[in-house]
Amino acid sequence: MKAYRTYFLALIVLVAIGISFWLYGPAIDAWTQGVIRQADAHPWQTGAWLTALLASDILLPVPSSLASVACGLTLGFWGGMLASFLGMTVSTIVGYWVGYAVSGQATRWMGEKEKGAMAALYDRYGPWMLLALRPVPMLAETSVLFSGFVRQPFVKVVFVTSLGNLVVSAVYAAIGSWGKATYSFLLAFAAAIAVSGLMMLLGRNNSK
Repeated sequence: MKAYRTYFLALIVLVAIGISFWLYGPAIDAWTQGVIRQADAHPWQTGAWLTALLASDILLPVPSSLASVACGLTLGFWGGMLASFLGMTVSTIVGYWVGYAVSGQATRWMGEKEKGAMAALYDRYGPWMLLALRPVPMLAETSVLFSGFVRQPFVKVVFVTSLGNLVVSAVYAAIGSWGKATYSFLLAFAAAIAVSGLMMLLGRNNSK
């Protein structure tokens, strides 16, 4: 029985992401705050840095909610939404291909049967799971990595995650453009989860 290896693999990914947040998160958060403080003097340069930061979210412990709200604060709603959306989408694509690249080696360790079971789970729930987890730290990255690992169709993964990225980016950019970046992260996070969850339910109902 190799079922435990599936859970162990997921645990390893989550722990690795968690450790990176613990080790490097405070430094990257401080750097992000510094970039934001330069926003008034260099708004477009700041927006470019924030986009690049969000694009690296799959590999670095980026405070993505802070960066996305800051996009709206720096560039306004439309510019902030576009910057956040581009950064999140690039991160998603990189995450998919990282999972795809390690798929063969991971399959040899956990076994074809277990990979098949995970692939079947993604075939049934994958698109809406990817959509619902877009605003959730760590789980968003993990779900994308595993979609590449089980080699879900690339176009489908990008399409579904792009919908979620657009919703999340719009919510965060709206909060930022209203000038409430300091106090409204919980509201933005809750709203993004609620809207993505609604989209997930609508998508599942329409697929029946």
